[in-house]
Amino acid sequence: MPREPNSTKTPHSPPSLVVLDASAAKAKLRAQEGLKVPLVQRMSSLGLRTETRVSGEVIVLRCLGRLVIGEETTAFREEVKKLLREGHRIVLDLSEIEHIDSIGLAGLVGLFTWASSEKREIRLVYSGQHVTELLRRTRLDKVLMAYTSEQEAIASFSEAEAPR
Repeated sequence: MPREPNSTKTPHSPPSLVVLDASAAKAKLRAQEGLKVPLVQRMSSLGLRTETRVSGEVIVLRCLGRLVIGEETTAFREEVKKLLREGHRIVLDLSEIEHIDSIGLAGLVGLFTWASSEKREIRLVYSGQHVTELLRRTRLDKVLMAYTSEQEAIASFSEAEAPR
């Protein structure tokens, strides 16, 4: 039955903030080969949310929301550096990032620069229009190696180890 134009409807409320807990991923990581790994912190805010999971020996950080100036971006950058210092391979999945400002972009470039200088491995996944266009306009798409899927990024770690 069609809705009448003046019918009363419940106003649409935005989805509530979901705090994404990494405890399951942490437990799996610790169980693998008896690794002693400090807890991966849960990061959540209105600007940037992350979801952490483990795939083999790789930690995947799926980023959602906005990578913009603020404490959550600084905390995110420091957490990724900490994981890299501990020897973890990291995949940053930016496919669900809605917006990146200049501070967020500088943070990404800084992470890749730091990782390279420290001989650490980090991969970037993105498919969203905003991120794709931003990296193209800044010509960072020529510098930052990016993958179209998490699986492709994870597989690239194995390919890097293969004897040539």
